[in-house]
Amino acid sequence: MGVATTLIGLVPTRDSIGIAAPIILVVLRILLPARWQGMEHMAVSWGGTNPPTATASKETYLSSILAFASRMKRAGVDIELSDHAFADYGLERMEELRSAPEGPENPFILGTSVTRRFMEVMENIGRWACRQRGDLVTASAEPTTRSGW
Repeated sequence: MGVATTLIGLVPTRDSIGIAAPIILVVLRILLPARWQGMEHMAVSWGGTNPPTATASKETYLSSILAFASRMKRAGVDIELSDHAFADYGLERMEELRSAPEGPENPFILGTSVTRRFMEVMENIGRWACRQRGDLVTASAEPTTRSGW
């Protein structure tokens, strides 16, 4: 994760390289290879904990969740990192790791079933948001949880 983090800091601004800048940032921060006590893991950084209010944006939000969850499954993600550490007990997990950095357990390594469950919850939030004020979920937004994900 250190390499990706370093590279994020080195990405030129949008003013200097245009649309490539945000694309590079997204690629660098979505799936992050990690290692803990000699074992390889795959981490994901999720920042979409708050659904938008506009109808079209809600459907885009749900589509993003479904696409993201699919990529997570293919990559075998077993570490979930939220951009909002208050939303997933990230602050508490950081303190737990800080107090026992050489311990046998890493509180961020949750396993694939738990990271999938995290995205199922996000999917349910997205579907709930789309149903507010009579908004409909489009047919293109098929559920990942009910289709074997």
